[in-house]
Amino acid sequence: MEHEFDLIHKLKQFYHMETLYARLTAGFVLIFLMMGCGSPSANLINDLSDTSYQLVNQDSAEVAFPGDFEGRPMIVAYIYTTC
Repeated sequence: MEHEFDLIHKLKQFYHMETLYARLTAGFVLIFLMMGCGSPSANLINDLSDTSYQLVNQDSAEVAFPGDFEGRPMIVAYIYTTC
């Protein structure tokens, strides 16, 4: 009987430590994410109407943005891959 009590006690301690580690990890992640809040923002360009960029599309062809897409609805995604 004492062996069963000891095992239950150890399981409770393990669960408590695992919960503690999960809470600490969540806290550190939250602090890390909040570190960017309130910092001075980067120089933002609010008006891109006179700016044009040469970009590469999914077919490896160069396109002029936004000139080649003017008058058409579009969804833009900026994706970085290393493959």
